[in-house]
Amino acid sequence: MPTNYPANDGDWDGSETGNDDLLKRIRQRWDYHCKAWQDIRNQAEECQRALSRKGCWTDEEIEERKGKRPCIHLDQLSQHINNLVNNVRSNPIAIKVEPAGEGADDKTAELRSKRIRAIEYESNAQQAYQTAFEAAASMGYGAFGVTIEYKSWDSMQRVIRVRRFANAHAVMWDPDAVEADSSDMKDAFVLYNVQKDEFKREYPKAQKVDFGTEEMAIAKDWIKDDAIQVAEYWYLEKKRRTIYVVEMDGQKQQLFDDELEGSKVKKNQLILADGTVLPILEKRTTEQPVVKMCLTNGIEILDETDWPGKQIPIIPVLGKERYVKEGNRVKRYLDGYITMALDGQKLFDYYVSNEAEVVGQTPKMPYVGYKGQFEEEYWNTITKEPRAYAEVEATVDSVSGTLLPLPQRNTFEPPIQALEIGKESARRSIQAAVASYGVTKLDDTNVKSGVAIKEIQQQNDLGSFHFIANYKIAIKRAGKIINDLLDDVEVEPQDVSLRNMDDTQEVVRINEELPDGTINQYKLTDQGQHEVIITEGPSYDSQRQEGAAFVDVLVNNFKNLPIDPQIAQKVLAKAIRLKSLGAVGDDIEDLLDPKEEGGDPKAMLQQLMGQLEQMNQVAEALAQRVQQMELEKQANTAEIQSKEKIAQMDQQVKLQIAYLEAEIEKMKVKADVAMKNEELTTKENIEAEKSEAQKEATKADNELRQKESEQKSKEKKSGSE
Repeated sequence: MPTNYPANDGDWDGSETGNDDLLKRIRQRWDYHCKAWQDIRNQAEECQRALSRKGCWTDEEIEERKGKRPCIHLDQLSQHINNLVNNVRSNPIAIKVEPAGEGADDKTAELRSKRIRAIEYESNAQQAYQTAFEAAASMGYGAFGVTIEYKSWDSMQRVIRVRRFANAHAVMWDPDAVEADSSDMKDAFVLYNVQKDEFKREYPKAQKVDFGTEEMAIAKDWIKDDAIQVAEYWYLEKKRRTIYVVEMDGQKQQLFDDELEGSKVKKNQLILADGTVLPILEKRTTEQPVVKMCLTNGIEILDETDWPGKQIPIIPVLGKERYVKEGNRVKRYLDGYITMALDGQKLFDYYVSNEAEVVGQTPKMPYVGYKGQFEEEYWNTITKEPRAYAEVEATVDSVSGTLLPLPQRNTFEPPIQALEIGKESARRSIQAAVASYGVTKLDDTNVKSGVAIKEIQQQNDLGSFHFIANYKIAIKRAGKIINDLLDDVEVEPQDVSLRNMDDTQEVVRINEELPDGTINQYKLTDQGQHEVIITEGPSYDSQRQEGAAFVDVLVNNFKNLPIDPQIAQKVLAKAIRLKSLGAVGDDIEDLLDPKEEGGDPKAMLQQLMGQLEQMNQVAEALAQRVQQMELEKQANTAEIQSKEKIAQMDQQVKLQIAYLEAEIEKMKVKADVAMKNEELTTKENIEAEKSEAQKEATKADNELRQKESEQKSKEKKSGSE
């Protein structure tokens, strides 16, 4: 039994609740839970039976037909459950943490996200999630939980873990909870059956280990002939507290009345024990949720602990929720994915059984005649061997003296076609009930197009999307509970695992004070407020495979693409990384793309921006010089008689302007590259951008050199003339 939920020092001990009152409350709540859940559980059991080997046949029907009539079950429901559940398995939902104020930022949120992923991995949380979801899809509800346990039998370090409940019937939560994620539940039961002999060994400190008629009368549902029901009873208490908003050192601060020992309130002022007077700006009375758990057998409390979180750590995964008015009451139902298809499965099984029965009633003797007409030996093999003719002795009725007719062939034809049509109608009723065609849709429609197949799959997804939506809600609540517990459980300096999105893992030291008095970068407590969201999509393996396939296509088409050889080499290195070839692949990648420490993009940007500013100053000076030369040209045009000199001056001016434009453009390219480098997160992208910048700069230099060469050629030609 999980009894290792130690309370933190200073937590409320709930001493005002005595064991007798608590036991009475437990038995009353148990009776209420059983009555409220009865119809839902009956429906769930019907769904489970339909998915079993027996199918929808009741025990009475099976017994009645036994040895007389066939009672066949051909499963048509499991395929729909499997499609839905495996869709969730292939697209896992991830918990992600985002900053929500009070000092939280992207860095602290990412740290928490990595820690939660590690907790899920170490807990096999996906198994717990998917078991609960499969139960919800199969019968209408499932559940998983969150627990705190010690890291090992000889460790004092507590760790957060996700719990798997293989039997959904072993969990019952507050039937009056109305929130979609059941976060407003006031109590919950987690049940175990313990054999009586095992109970004595497992709970040696229990006051009652032998149970007679008196105990069975008190707890009739708990004490059985051969076993004892033990339950974790989780319940929520409310602790009333008053919040004072006071002004202290020029700032607003919140104080709780139960934390101010010896203080008193007088005339909107809070007087502390040391005589300090603080003006009260605001105040209100609130109720703090306090979660507790006790282990009980209905007769006594076997163990009792406090839970550090603010919510009961039992997370239901619900099916489709319905409220149906029956008489003067409104009943709540939780439908599984196949609940509305049960009658269709039952009808299908009736058709199959009737078909088998009719086929079994077909006579196995094809010919009927009078005694003495089949004395020839070949009649025994006439249905197996081809013969040209068959002879019979003429037989006369001894009474009437008339000649009896020849043997007749029995032409009974069982109505298989009609029964098959009925079966198909029942099968389509099942498909309509679950809004999914399962494995038969493509056969029915003769669809060949990939686009059409994808649309059919999307239609199936839409028919079950409300189950996946409820599943997401449950995962989000689990993330909130785990994120809340991090502030209470992982507070001491300790080694913990962090897990990245690409499934790589690292072990770090958290909450450790450094020699200079600061806390290292891995700190989980006092980080501000964080909000939990969920993300979904293909797993990292699927993304890697898709990326590898795309890069393969790119590499195969290098010869047809205008790609710089250096960039092509880096793309090839990336393709090898995506293949996950291990150490050999890493060595090849290093050869193709050596890891070099690049410069600081911000420093490069500042340097280039400074150079750009200098070039702008030079450009302004050159522009003034060009303007001055233009004025001189206009002033001296009348005096210049040689057209060659005027052309030479024009060329010089154009050359100066071209040089200026080229230099400015070059610096703009470098600045733009530097700004992009600051945003890039990988060295490969930085190198690619640098290469592009070098190409642009080289192009500008070449154009400048070409213009200078042309100008020199013209000057040389002009001089020779």
